[in-house]
Amino acid sequence: MFKIIISLLLIFGLSLNIEANEKFKKEELKELITEAKYNPSKQLELFNIYKTNYNKYNIKKSSKKAIKWLEKAANNNNVEAQLILSNLYLTGEYKVKKDIKKSFYWVKRAAKTDNSKALFKLATFYEGGVVVKRDYEKALLLTLKSYFVDRKNEEAREKLVQIKENGEKIGYQRYLVEKVRKITSL
Repeated sequence: MFKIIISLLLIFGLSLNIEANEKFKKEELKELITEAKYNPSKQLELFNIYKTNYNKYNIKKSSKKAIKWLEKAANNNNVEAQLILSNLYLTGEYKVKKDIKKSFYWVKRAAKTDNSKALFKLATFYEGGVVVKRDYEKALLLTLKSYFVDRKNEEAREKLVQIKENGEKIGYQRYLVEKVRKITSL
């Protein structure tokens, strides 16, 4: 009989603990949503919560809500959100309709902050002539700026090495290739 009572107390206590934990999670989520109204990093956090089923709040995945929060963060100048949104418009993930012009818009906006990744991604638009007129000189300048802003940017570094070694073969004029050779020691 004693074991049954102890077992019931443990089960009842565990049940109360689970309910209290769920209540705490709901309150924590409400607080996060309130903070997110004016905080772009919290808006990005909510995007990450809604984009997956595996989150500590046990919220079901919702592409619509995820994108809503991502757009808010991007509009509030969160560079990471701008780059993610640019990529989503490029790939069409999370039920975002592919739109290369919007992708370009967001990467260009992010590049205004001199973010190395954004600068490099913008350079690829100019190199490929996607949405904008192909402009190897502008692509090179953006790639150089990307590299000099963050020398750990491997994509920019590898692109500069490629231009230095095979620039003319991939469309760069000789004077641009020579600039890379003079400026960099890659």
